[in-house]
Amino acid sequence: MKAYFIIILGFFISLPSLGQEVKTFNVMFYNVENLFDTIDNPQTLDEDFTPNGKLEYTTTRYHEKLKNLAMVIDSSFTGKSPSILGLCEVENKNVVEELKNRISIDNSLAVLHMESPDGRGIDNVILYDSTLFGLKSFGLEQIELGADERPTRGVLWAVFIERSLNQKLIVLVNHWPSRYGGAEESEWKRVKAAQTSIDLMDSLHSNNPDAGLILMGDLNDHPDNASVKLLKNCNQGEGPCMTNVHEKYLGTDKGSHAYRGEWGVLDQILVNQVILSGELGWSISKDAGDFVKKPWMLYFSEKDEDYFPSRSYGGINYFGGFSDHLPAIMTLQLR
Repeated sequence: MKAYFIIILGFFISLPSLGQEVKTFNVMFYNVENLFDTIDNPQTLDEDFTPNGKLEYTTTRYHEKLKNLAMVIDSSFTGKSPSILGLCEVENKNVVEELKNRISIDNSLAVLHMESPDGRGIDNVILYDSTLFGLKSFGLEQIELGADERPTRGVLWAVFIERSLNQKLIVLVNHWPSRYGGAEESEWKRVKAAQTSIDLMDSLHSNNPDAGLILMGDLNDHPDNASVKLLKNCNQGEGPCMTNVHEKYLGTDKGSHAYRGEWGVLDQILVNQVILSGELGWSISKDAGDFVKKPWMLYFSEKDEDYFPSRSYGGINYFGGFSDHLPAIMTLQLR
């Protein structure tokens, strides 16, 4: 069953005058690795993340987690706030509000959250600069895997009006099914998630044909896997034809996540041709994507002789780090 929740607001502002200086807006996606509160929710499987759970997740550890994540967000754009910030692996809206309040850089971020059907209770979230964007509509598109499979996170989407140019921007935040049980054996789930996203984009574009579109998320696949390739398919102009700004990191020693000492590109941002062409007044290059990778976000692995993301937990062991993923970022210019 598909779940939708729509709100309509009117935001129409005149175009900027000629000669106005170039502005930018910053886009970021971050898998924050299990941002839970310490309260047991009887409706979800969150018992481990409680003071008496096996992870001994105390209020002190929760506040350290908030502080660490806020440090990463503060540092991501050289003193500037994200304009669009997608998150995954958050338990509820309250933890996101608390995280937002820990961010020290000036911001006007508003929180867009909907509960997902995931059994652990982890959700996707969009934070957006309310001075730059007006919210036109939003919803959660569920990914149907069948009655025999555990429910997974839905695709959180929103249609914004970018105020200075009065243009529409569609944003999708994804957290696709994991590789649990094997990458090949579970691939069909991520292909299903990709097709769900494509169908959703088609539907949203039919109502907003001139909109720019940004898809971001932890896709649990790399840019050269079948699921992600579906997003890039142009099919003689009829496919989604998205451009992956993080694809350039394939086969390099840079990525967003490391598994057994090897970097991978699981966290990605893709844009449609409307944005890439610059026809809306937004300008971006094909290789605009980057990752936030500060030395203090990493630990040194003596086994692999490399630095990797410093995470909060490894199994039941508490490390007090940031996340096992690095944020994916890009910056668009507006005239």
